[in-house]
Amino acid sequence: MQQIRKILEMVRNGRLSDEDAARLLTALSGRLQLSESTWNAFFGLLREGEFSVEELSGLLELRAGVRRSATAHVSMGGMGSLGQDIENMTRQITGLVGHRIDRAMSGPRPGTLLRIEIETADGGQVRANLPLALAEHATKLLPQQALQAISAQGLDLEALRLLLTSQPPVGPLIELEGADGTQVRLRVE
Repeated sequence: MQQIRKILEMVRNGRLSDEDAARLLTALSGRLQLSESTWNAFFGLLREGEFSVEELSGLLELRAGVRRSATAHVSMGGMGSLGQDIENMTRQITGLVGHRIDRAMSGPRPGTLLRIEIETADGGQVRANLPLALAEHATKLLPQQALQAISAQGLDLEALRLLLTSQPPVGPLIELEGADGTQVRLRVE
């Protein structure tokens, strides 16, 4: 069905939301009525390039009961019979979704790098990066100017060291603006 392919291409290109695409696909065939989480996983596989529009379109067409032509059947990877195609695609999707769920359930991934950005009131800038594997030695490795600016904003360097050794998640760690206009930003990447 050409409509299924067009809808999937629009999702992949970001021109159609998952919710709208799910509604359109369900309207095409009642057999395509799936849960929201299933649609989200399905569209996620498409956007991340795990499966092509053609492969996922073929899977949806099979579920909807639309008969596949020989050329479309070959484009699904040249697998044997239709039953094997469905079984292999199901196994692949199940494995990928399981992997993503495991990764999501493991919590936020710890960062590996601390980025320090300091902008002083007089227009000066200090930028420093520190691998978090060396966080134990942060007070010895960071530039003295960065340490002084951090201390001047009321941050205890020992508390900062302890925070950095606790495997902080990726994202902003500390953002401060002093009374004198100095800005301190610590970000974990």
